[in-house]
Amino acid sequence: NRLLEVDSTAVAIEQREKFQVEKYANLQAFEFVIPHSDHTLGYILKYELEQLAQIEYVSIKLPHPLEQKLVIRVYSNKQNADVKELFYNAIQSAKKHLEEIREKINDLE
Repeated sequence: NRLLEVDSTAVAIEQREKFQVEKYANLQAFEFVIPHSDHTLGYILKYELEQLAQIEYVSIKLPHPLEQKLVIRVYSNKQNADVKELFYNAIQSAKKHLEEIREKINDLE
């Protein structure tokens, strides 16, 4: 089930086990590299990050079709914003929304 895959990847990211973070010099910008992920998770996290007032820019990309990794670039318009913490908050929000979807699907069965 694709929903379970996305949820398990979100849990691994949340536990800070499954990704790399690189900071851009002199900017409140970070690049999160998540292995074994694709656009599905990317668009979910992009949406959640775009809902946060402190985030000015979010992009996602898959560097190459043969590389199974997702790159999410995040830029904050606030100097004191903790972009990594905002990323974890977006994961929490995504997990909450995925759980709501799962419950609605289960109610239909």
